[in-house]
Amino acid sequence: MNKNNYLRLLFLTILVCPILTFAQNENFKKLLLENSFVIEKKSDGKFKGEGWKTLEKKIKETDYFMIGESHFNAEVPEFIDAVQKRGKYKTFVMEVSPMLADVLQEKIENSDENKLNVWLKENGNNISFYSHKEDFQLLKNLIKNKVDFLGLDQISALSDITLYRYHKENASDEKLQDFYATVIKNWEQGFDKMIKGEQAMPYLISETFVKDYDYMKKEKMENSFFEKLDRSNNIYRGGAKSHEMRVSDLKLNLKNNYKEHINRKKVLFRFGANHCNKNEDIGQQMFEYAKENKKKSFHLAVICITGETGSPLKVMPNTTLQKIKQMEYFYDVFDSKYTYVDLSKITNTPEFSALENPRFKKFIEGYDAIVIIQDATPATKF
Repeated sequence: MNKNNYLRLLFLTILVCPILTFAQNENFKKLLLENSFVIEKKSDGKFKGEGWKTLEKKIKETDYFMIGESHFNAEVPEFIDAVQKRGKYKTFVMEVSPMLADVLQEKIENSDENKLNVWLKENGNNISFYSHKEDFQLLKNLIKNKVDFLGLDQISALSDITLYRYHKENASDEKLQDFYATVIKNWEQGFDKMIKGEQAMPYLISETFVKDYDYMKKEKMENSFFEKLDRSNNIYRGGAKSHEMRVSDLKLNLKNNYKEHINRKKVLFRFGANHCNKNEDIGQQMFEYAKENKKKSFHLAVICITGETGSPLKVMPNTTLQKIKQMEYFYDVFDSKYTYVDLSKITNTPEFSALENPRFKKFIEGYDAIVIIQDATPATKF
């Protein structure tokens, strides 16, 4: 090939590739619109519209309903509450530790409003993904409908303080009470230092925790709780294996609860979006379990793509949602605040195959449908 022909080919490649990519993207956006339905939220808080009607059919026929969400927005727990009321699920599986799930259920069930508010004043900012008013209201609504909580996750380094307070409150002797009082003090001092930038890690991932655990073993105090904390410490410190260790524990905890909480019950899951994908993580586990037991699972992503999002800590500000590659083709497509997209009619099309974003494709292939939320508002901190 002579130089002129080479330059001509190079020029055409540079010119044509963006045009082809644009055309592919526009074809896919057209496909999205053809398979999308508006969901309307009425003034009474109820959801209506073709999108909600379509979703209702799935809710009615599904045994295991898995919601993979984007965290810290007010709209998501309100939407999940509507799904629960329509589906009448009996078990709610949560992205918190088994112990924290039990404490939350106990406190909501056995406390009047005043007593619960006193507990929230002390612990409300340290209950993981439920440290916001809308998320906690969801839990209260679930309890009213006699739903059992099931936690699967490791103990979080931001919510362990709530469990130390609970164990101090229920300690069997004065020595154990004094020990937990020291642990609580160490946690609070470490957190203050971390916020000020004087300490890199929270208490659970610090050397102070290791020393407290060693003391507990030396004094031969009851330490089954600290064994679970130590496992969480190992996960946090696991480096490249950390994610694998966490997912392994999620799957094992789920498997160990098949008989009591999953089998022969309607179950609602709420986790971060990557966990409920039916091609990986616990999403895959439940997809396969449903097939083996002649049940139905449904995997729904509920994602806020524009607006503001909250934060896991009260001291952290709310932030504006930024565009991400994983959601690339959902931006600037829909007009409504809530849009239901049937992904089952999209992933086997030539338009989907032509996309050049593997992260987006992997995510979408793992879900039956997605609800896109725009102009989102941050969840309200206690």
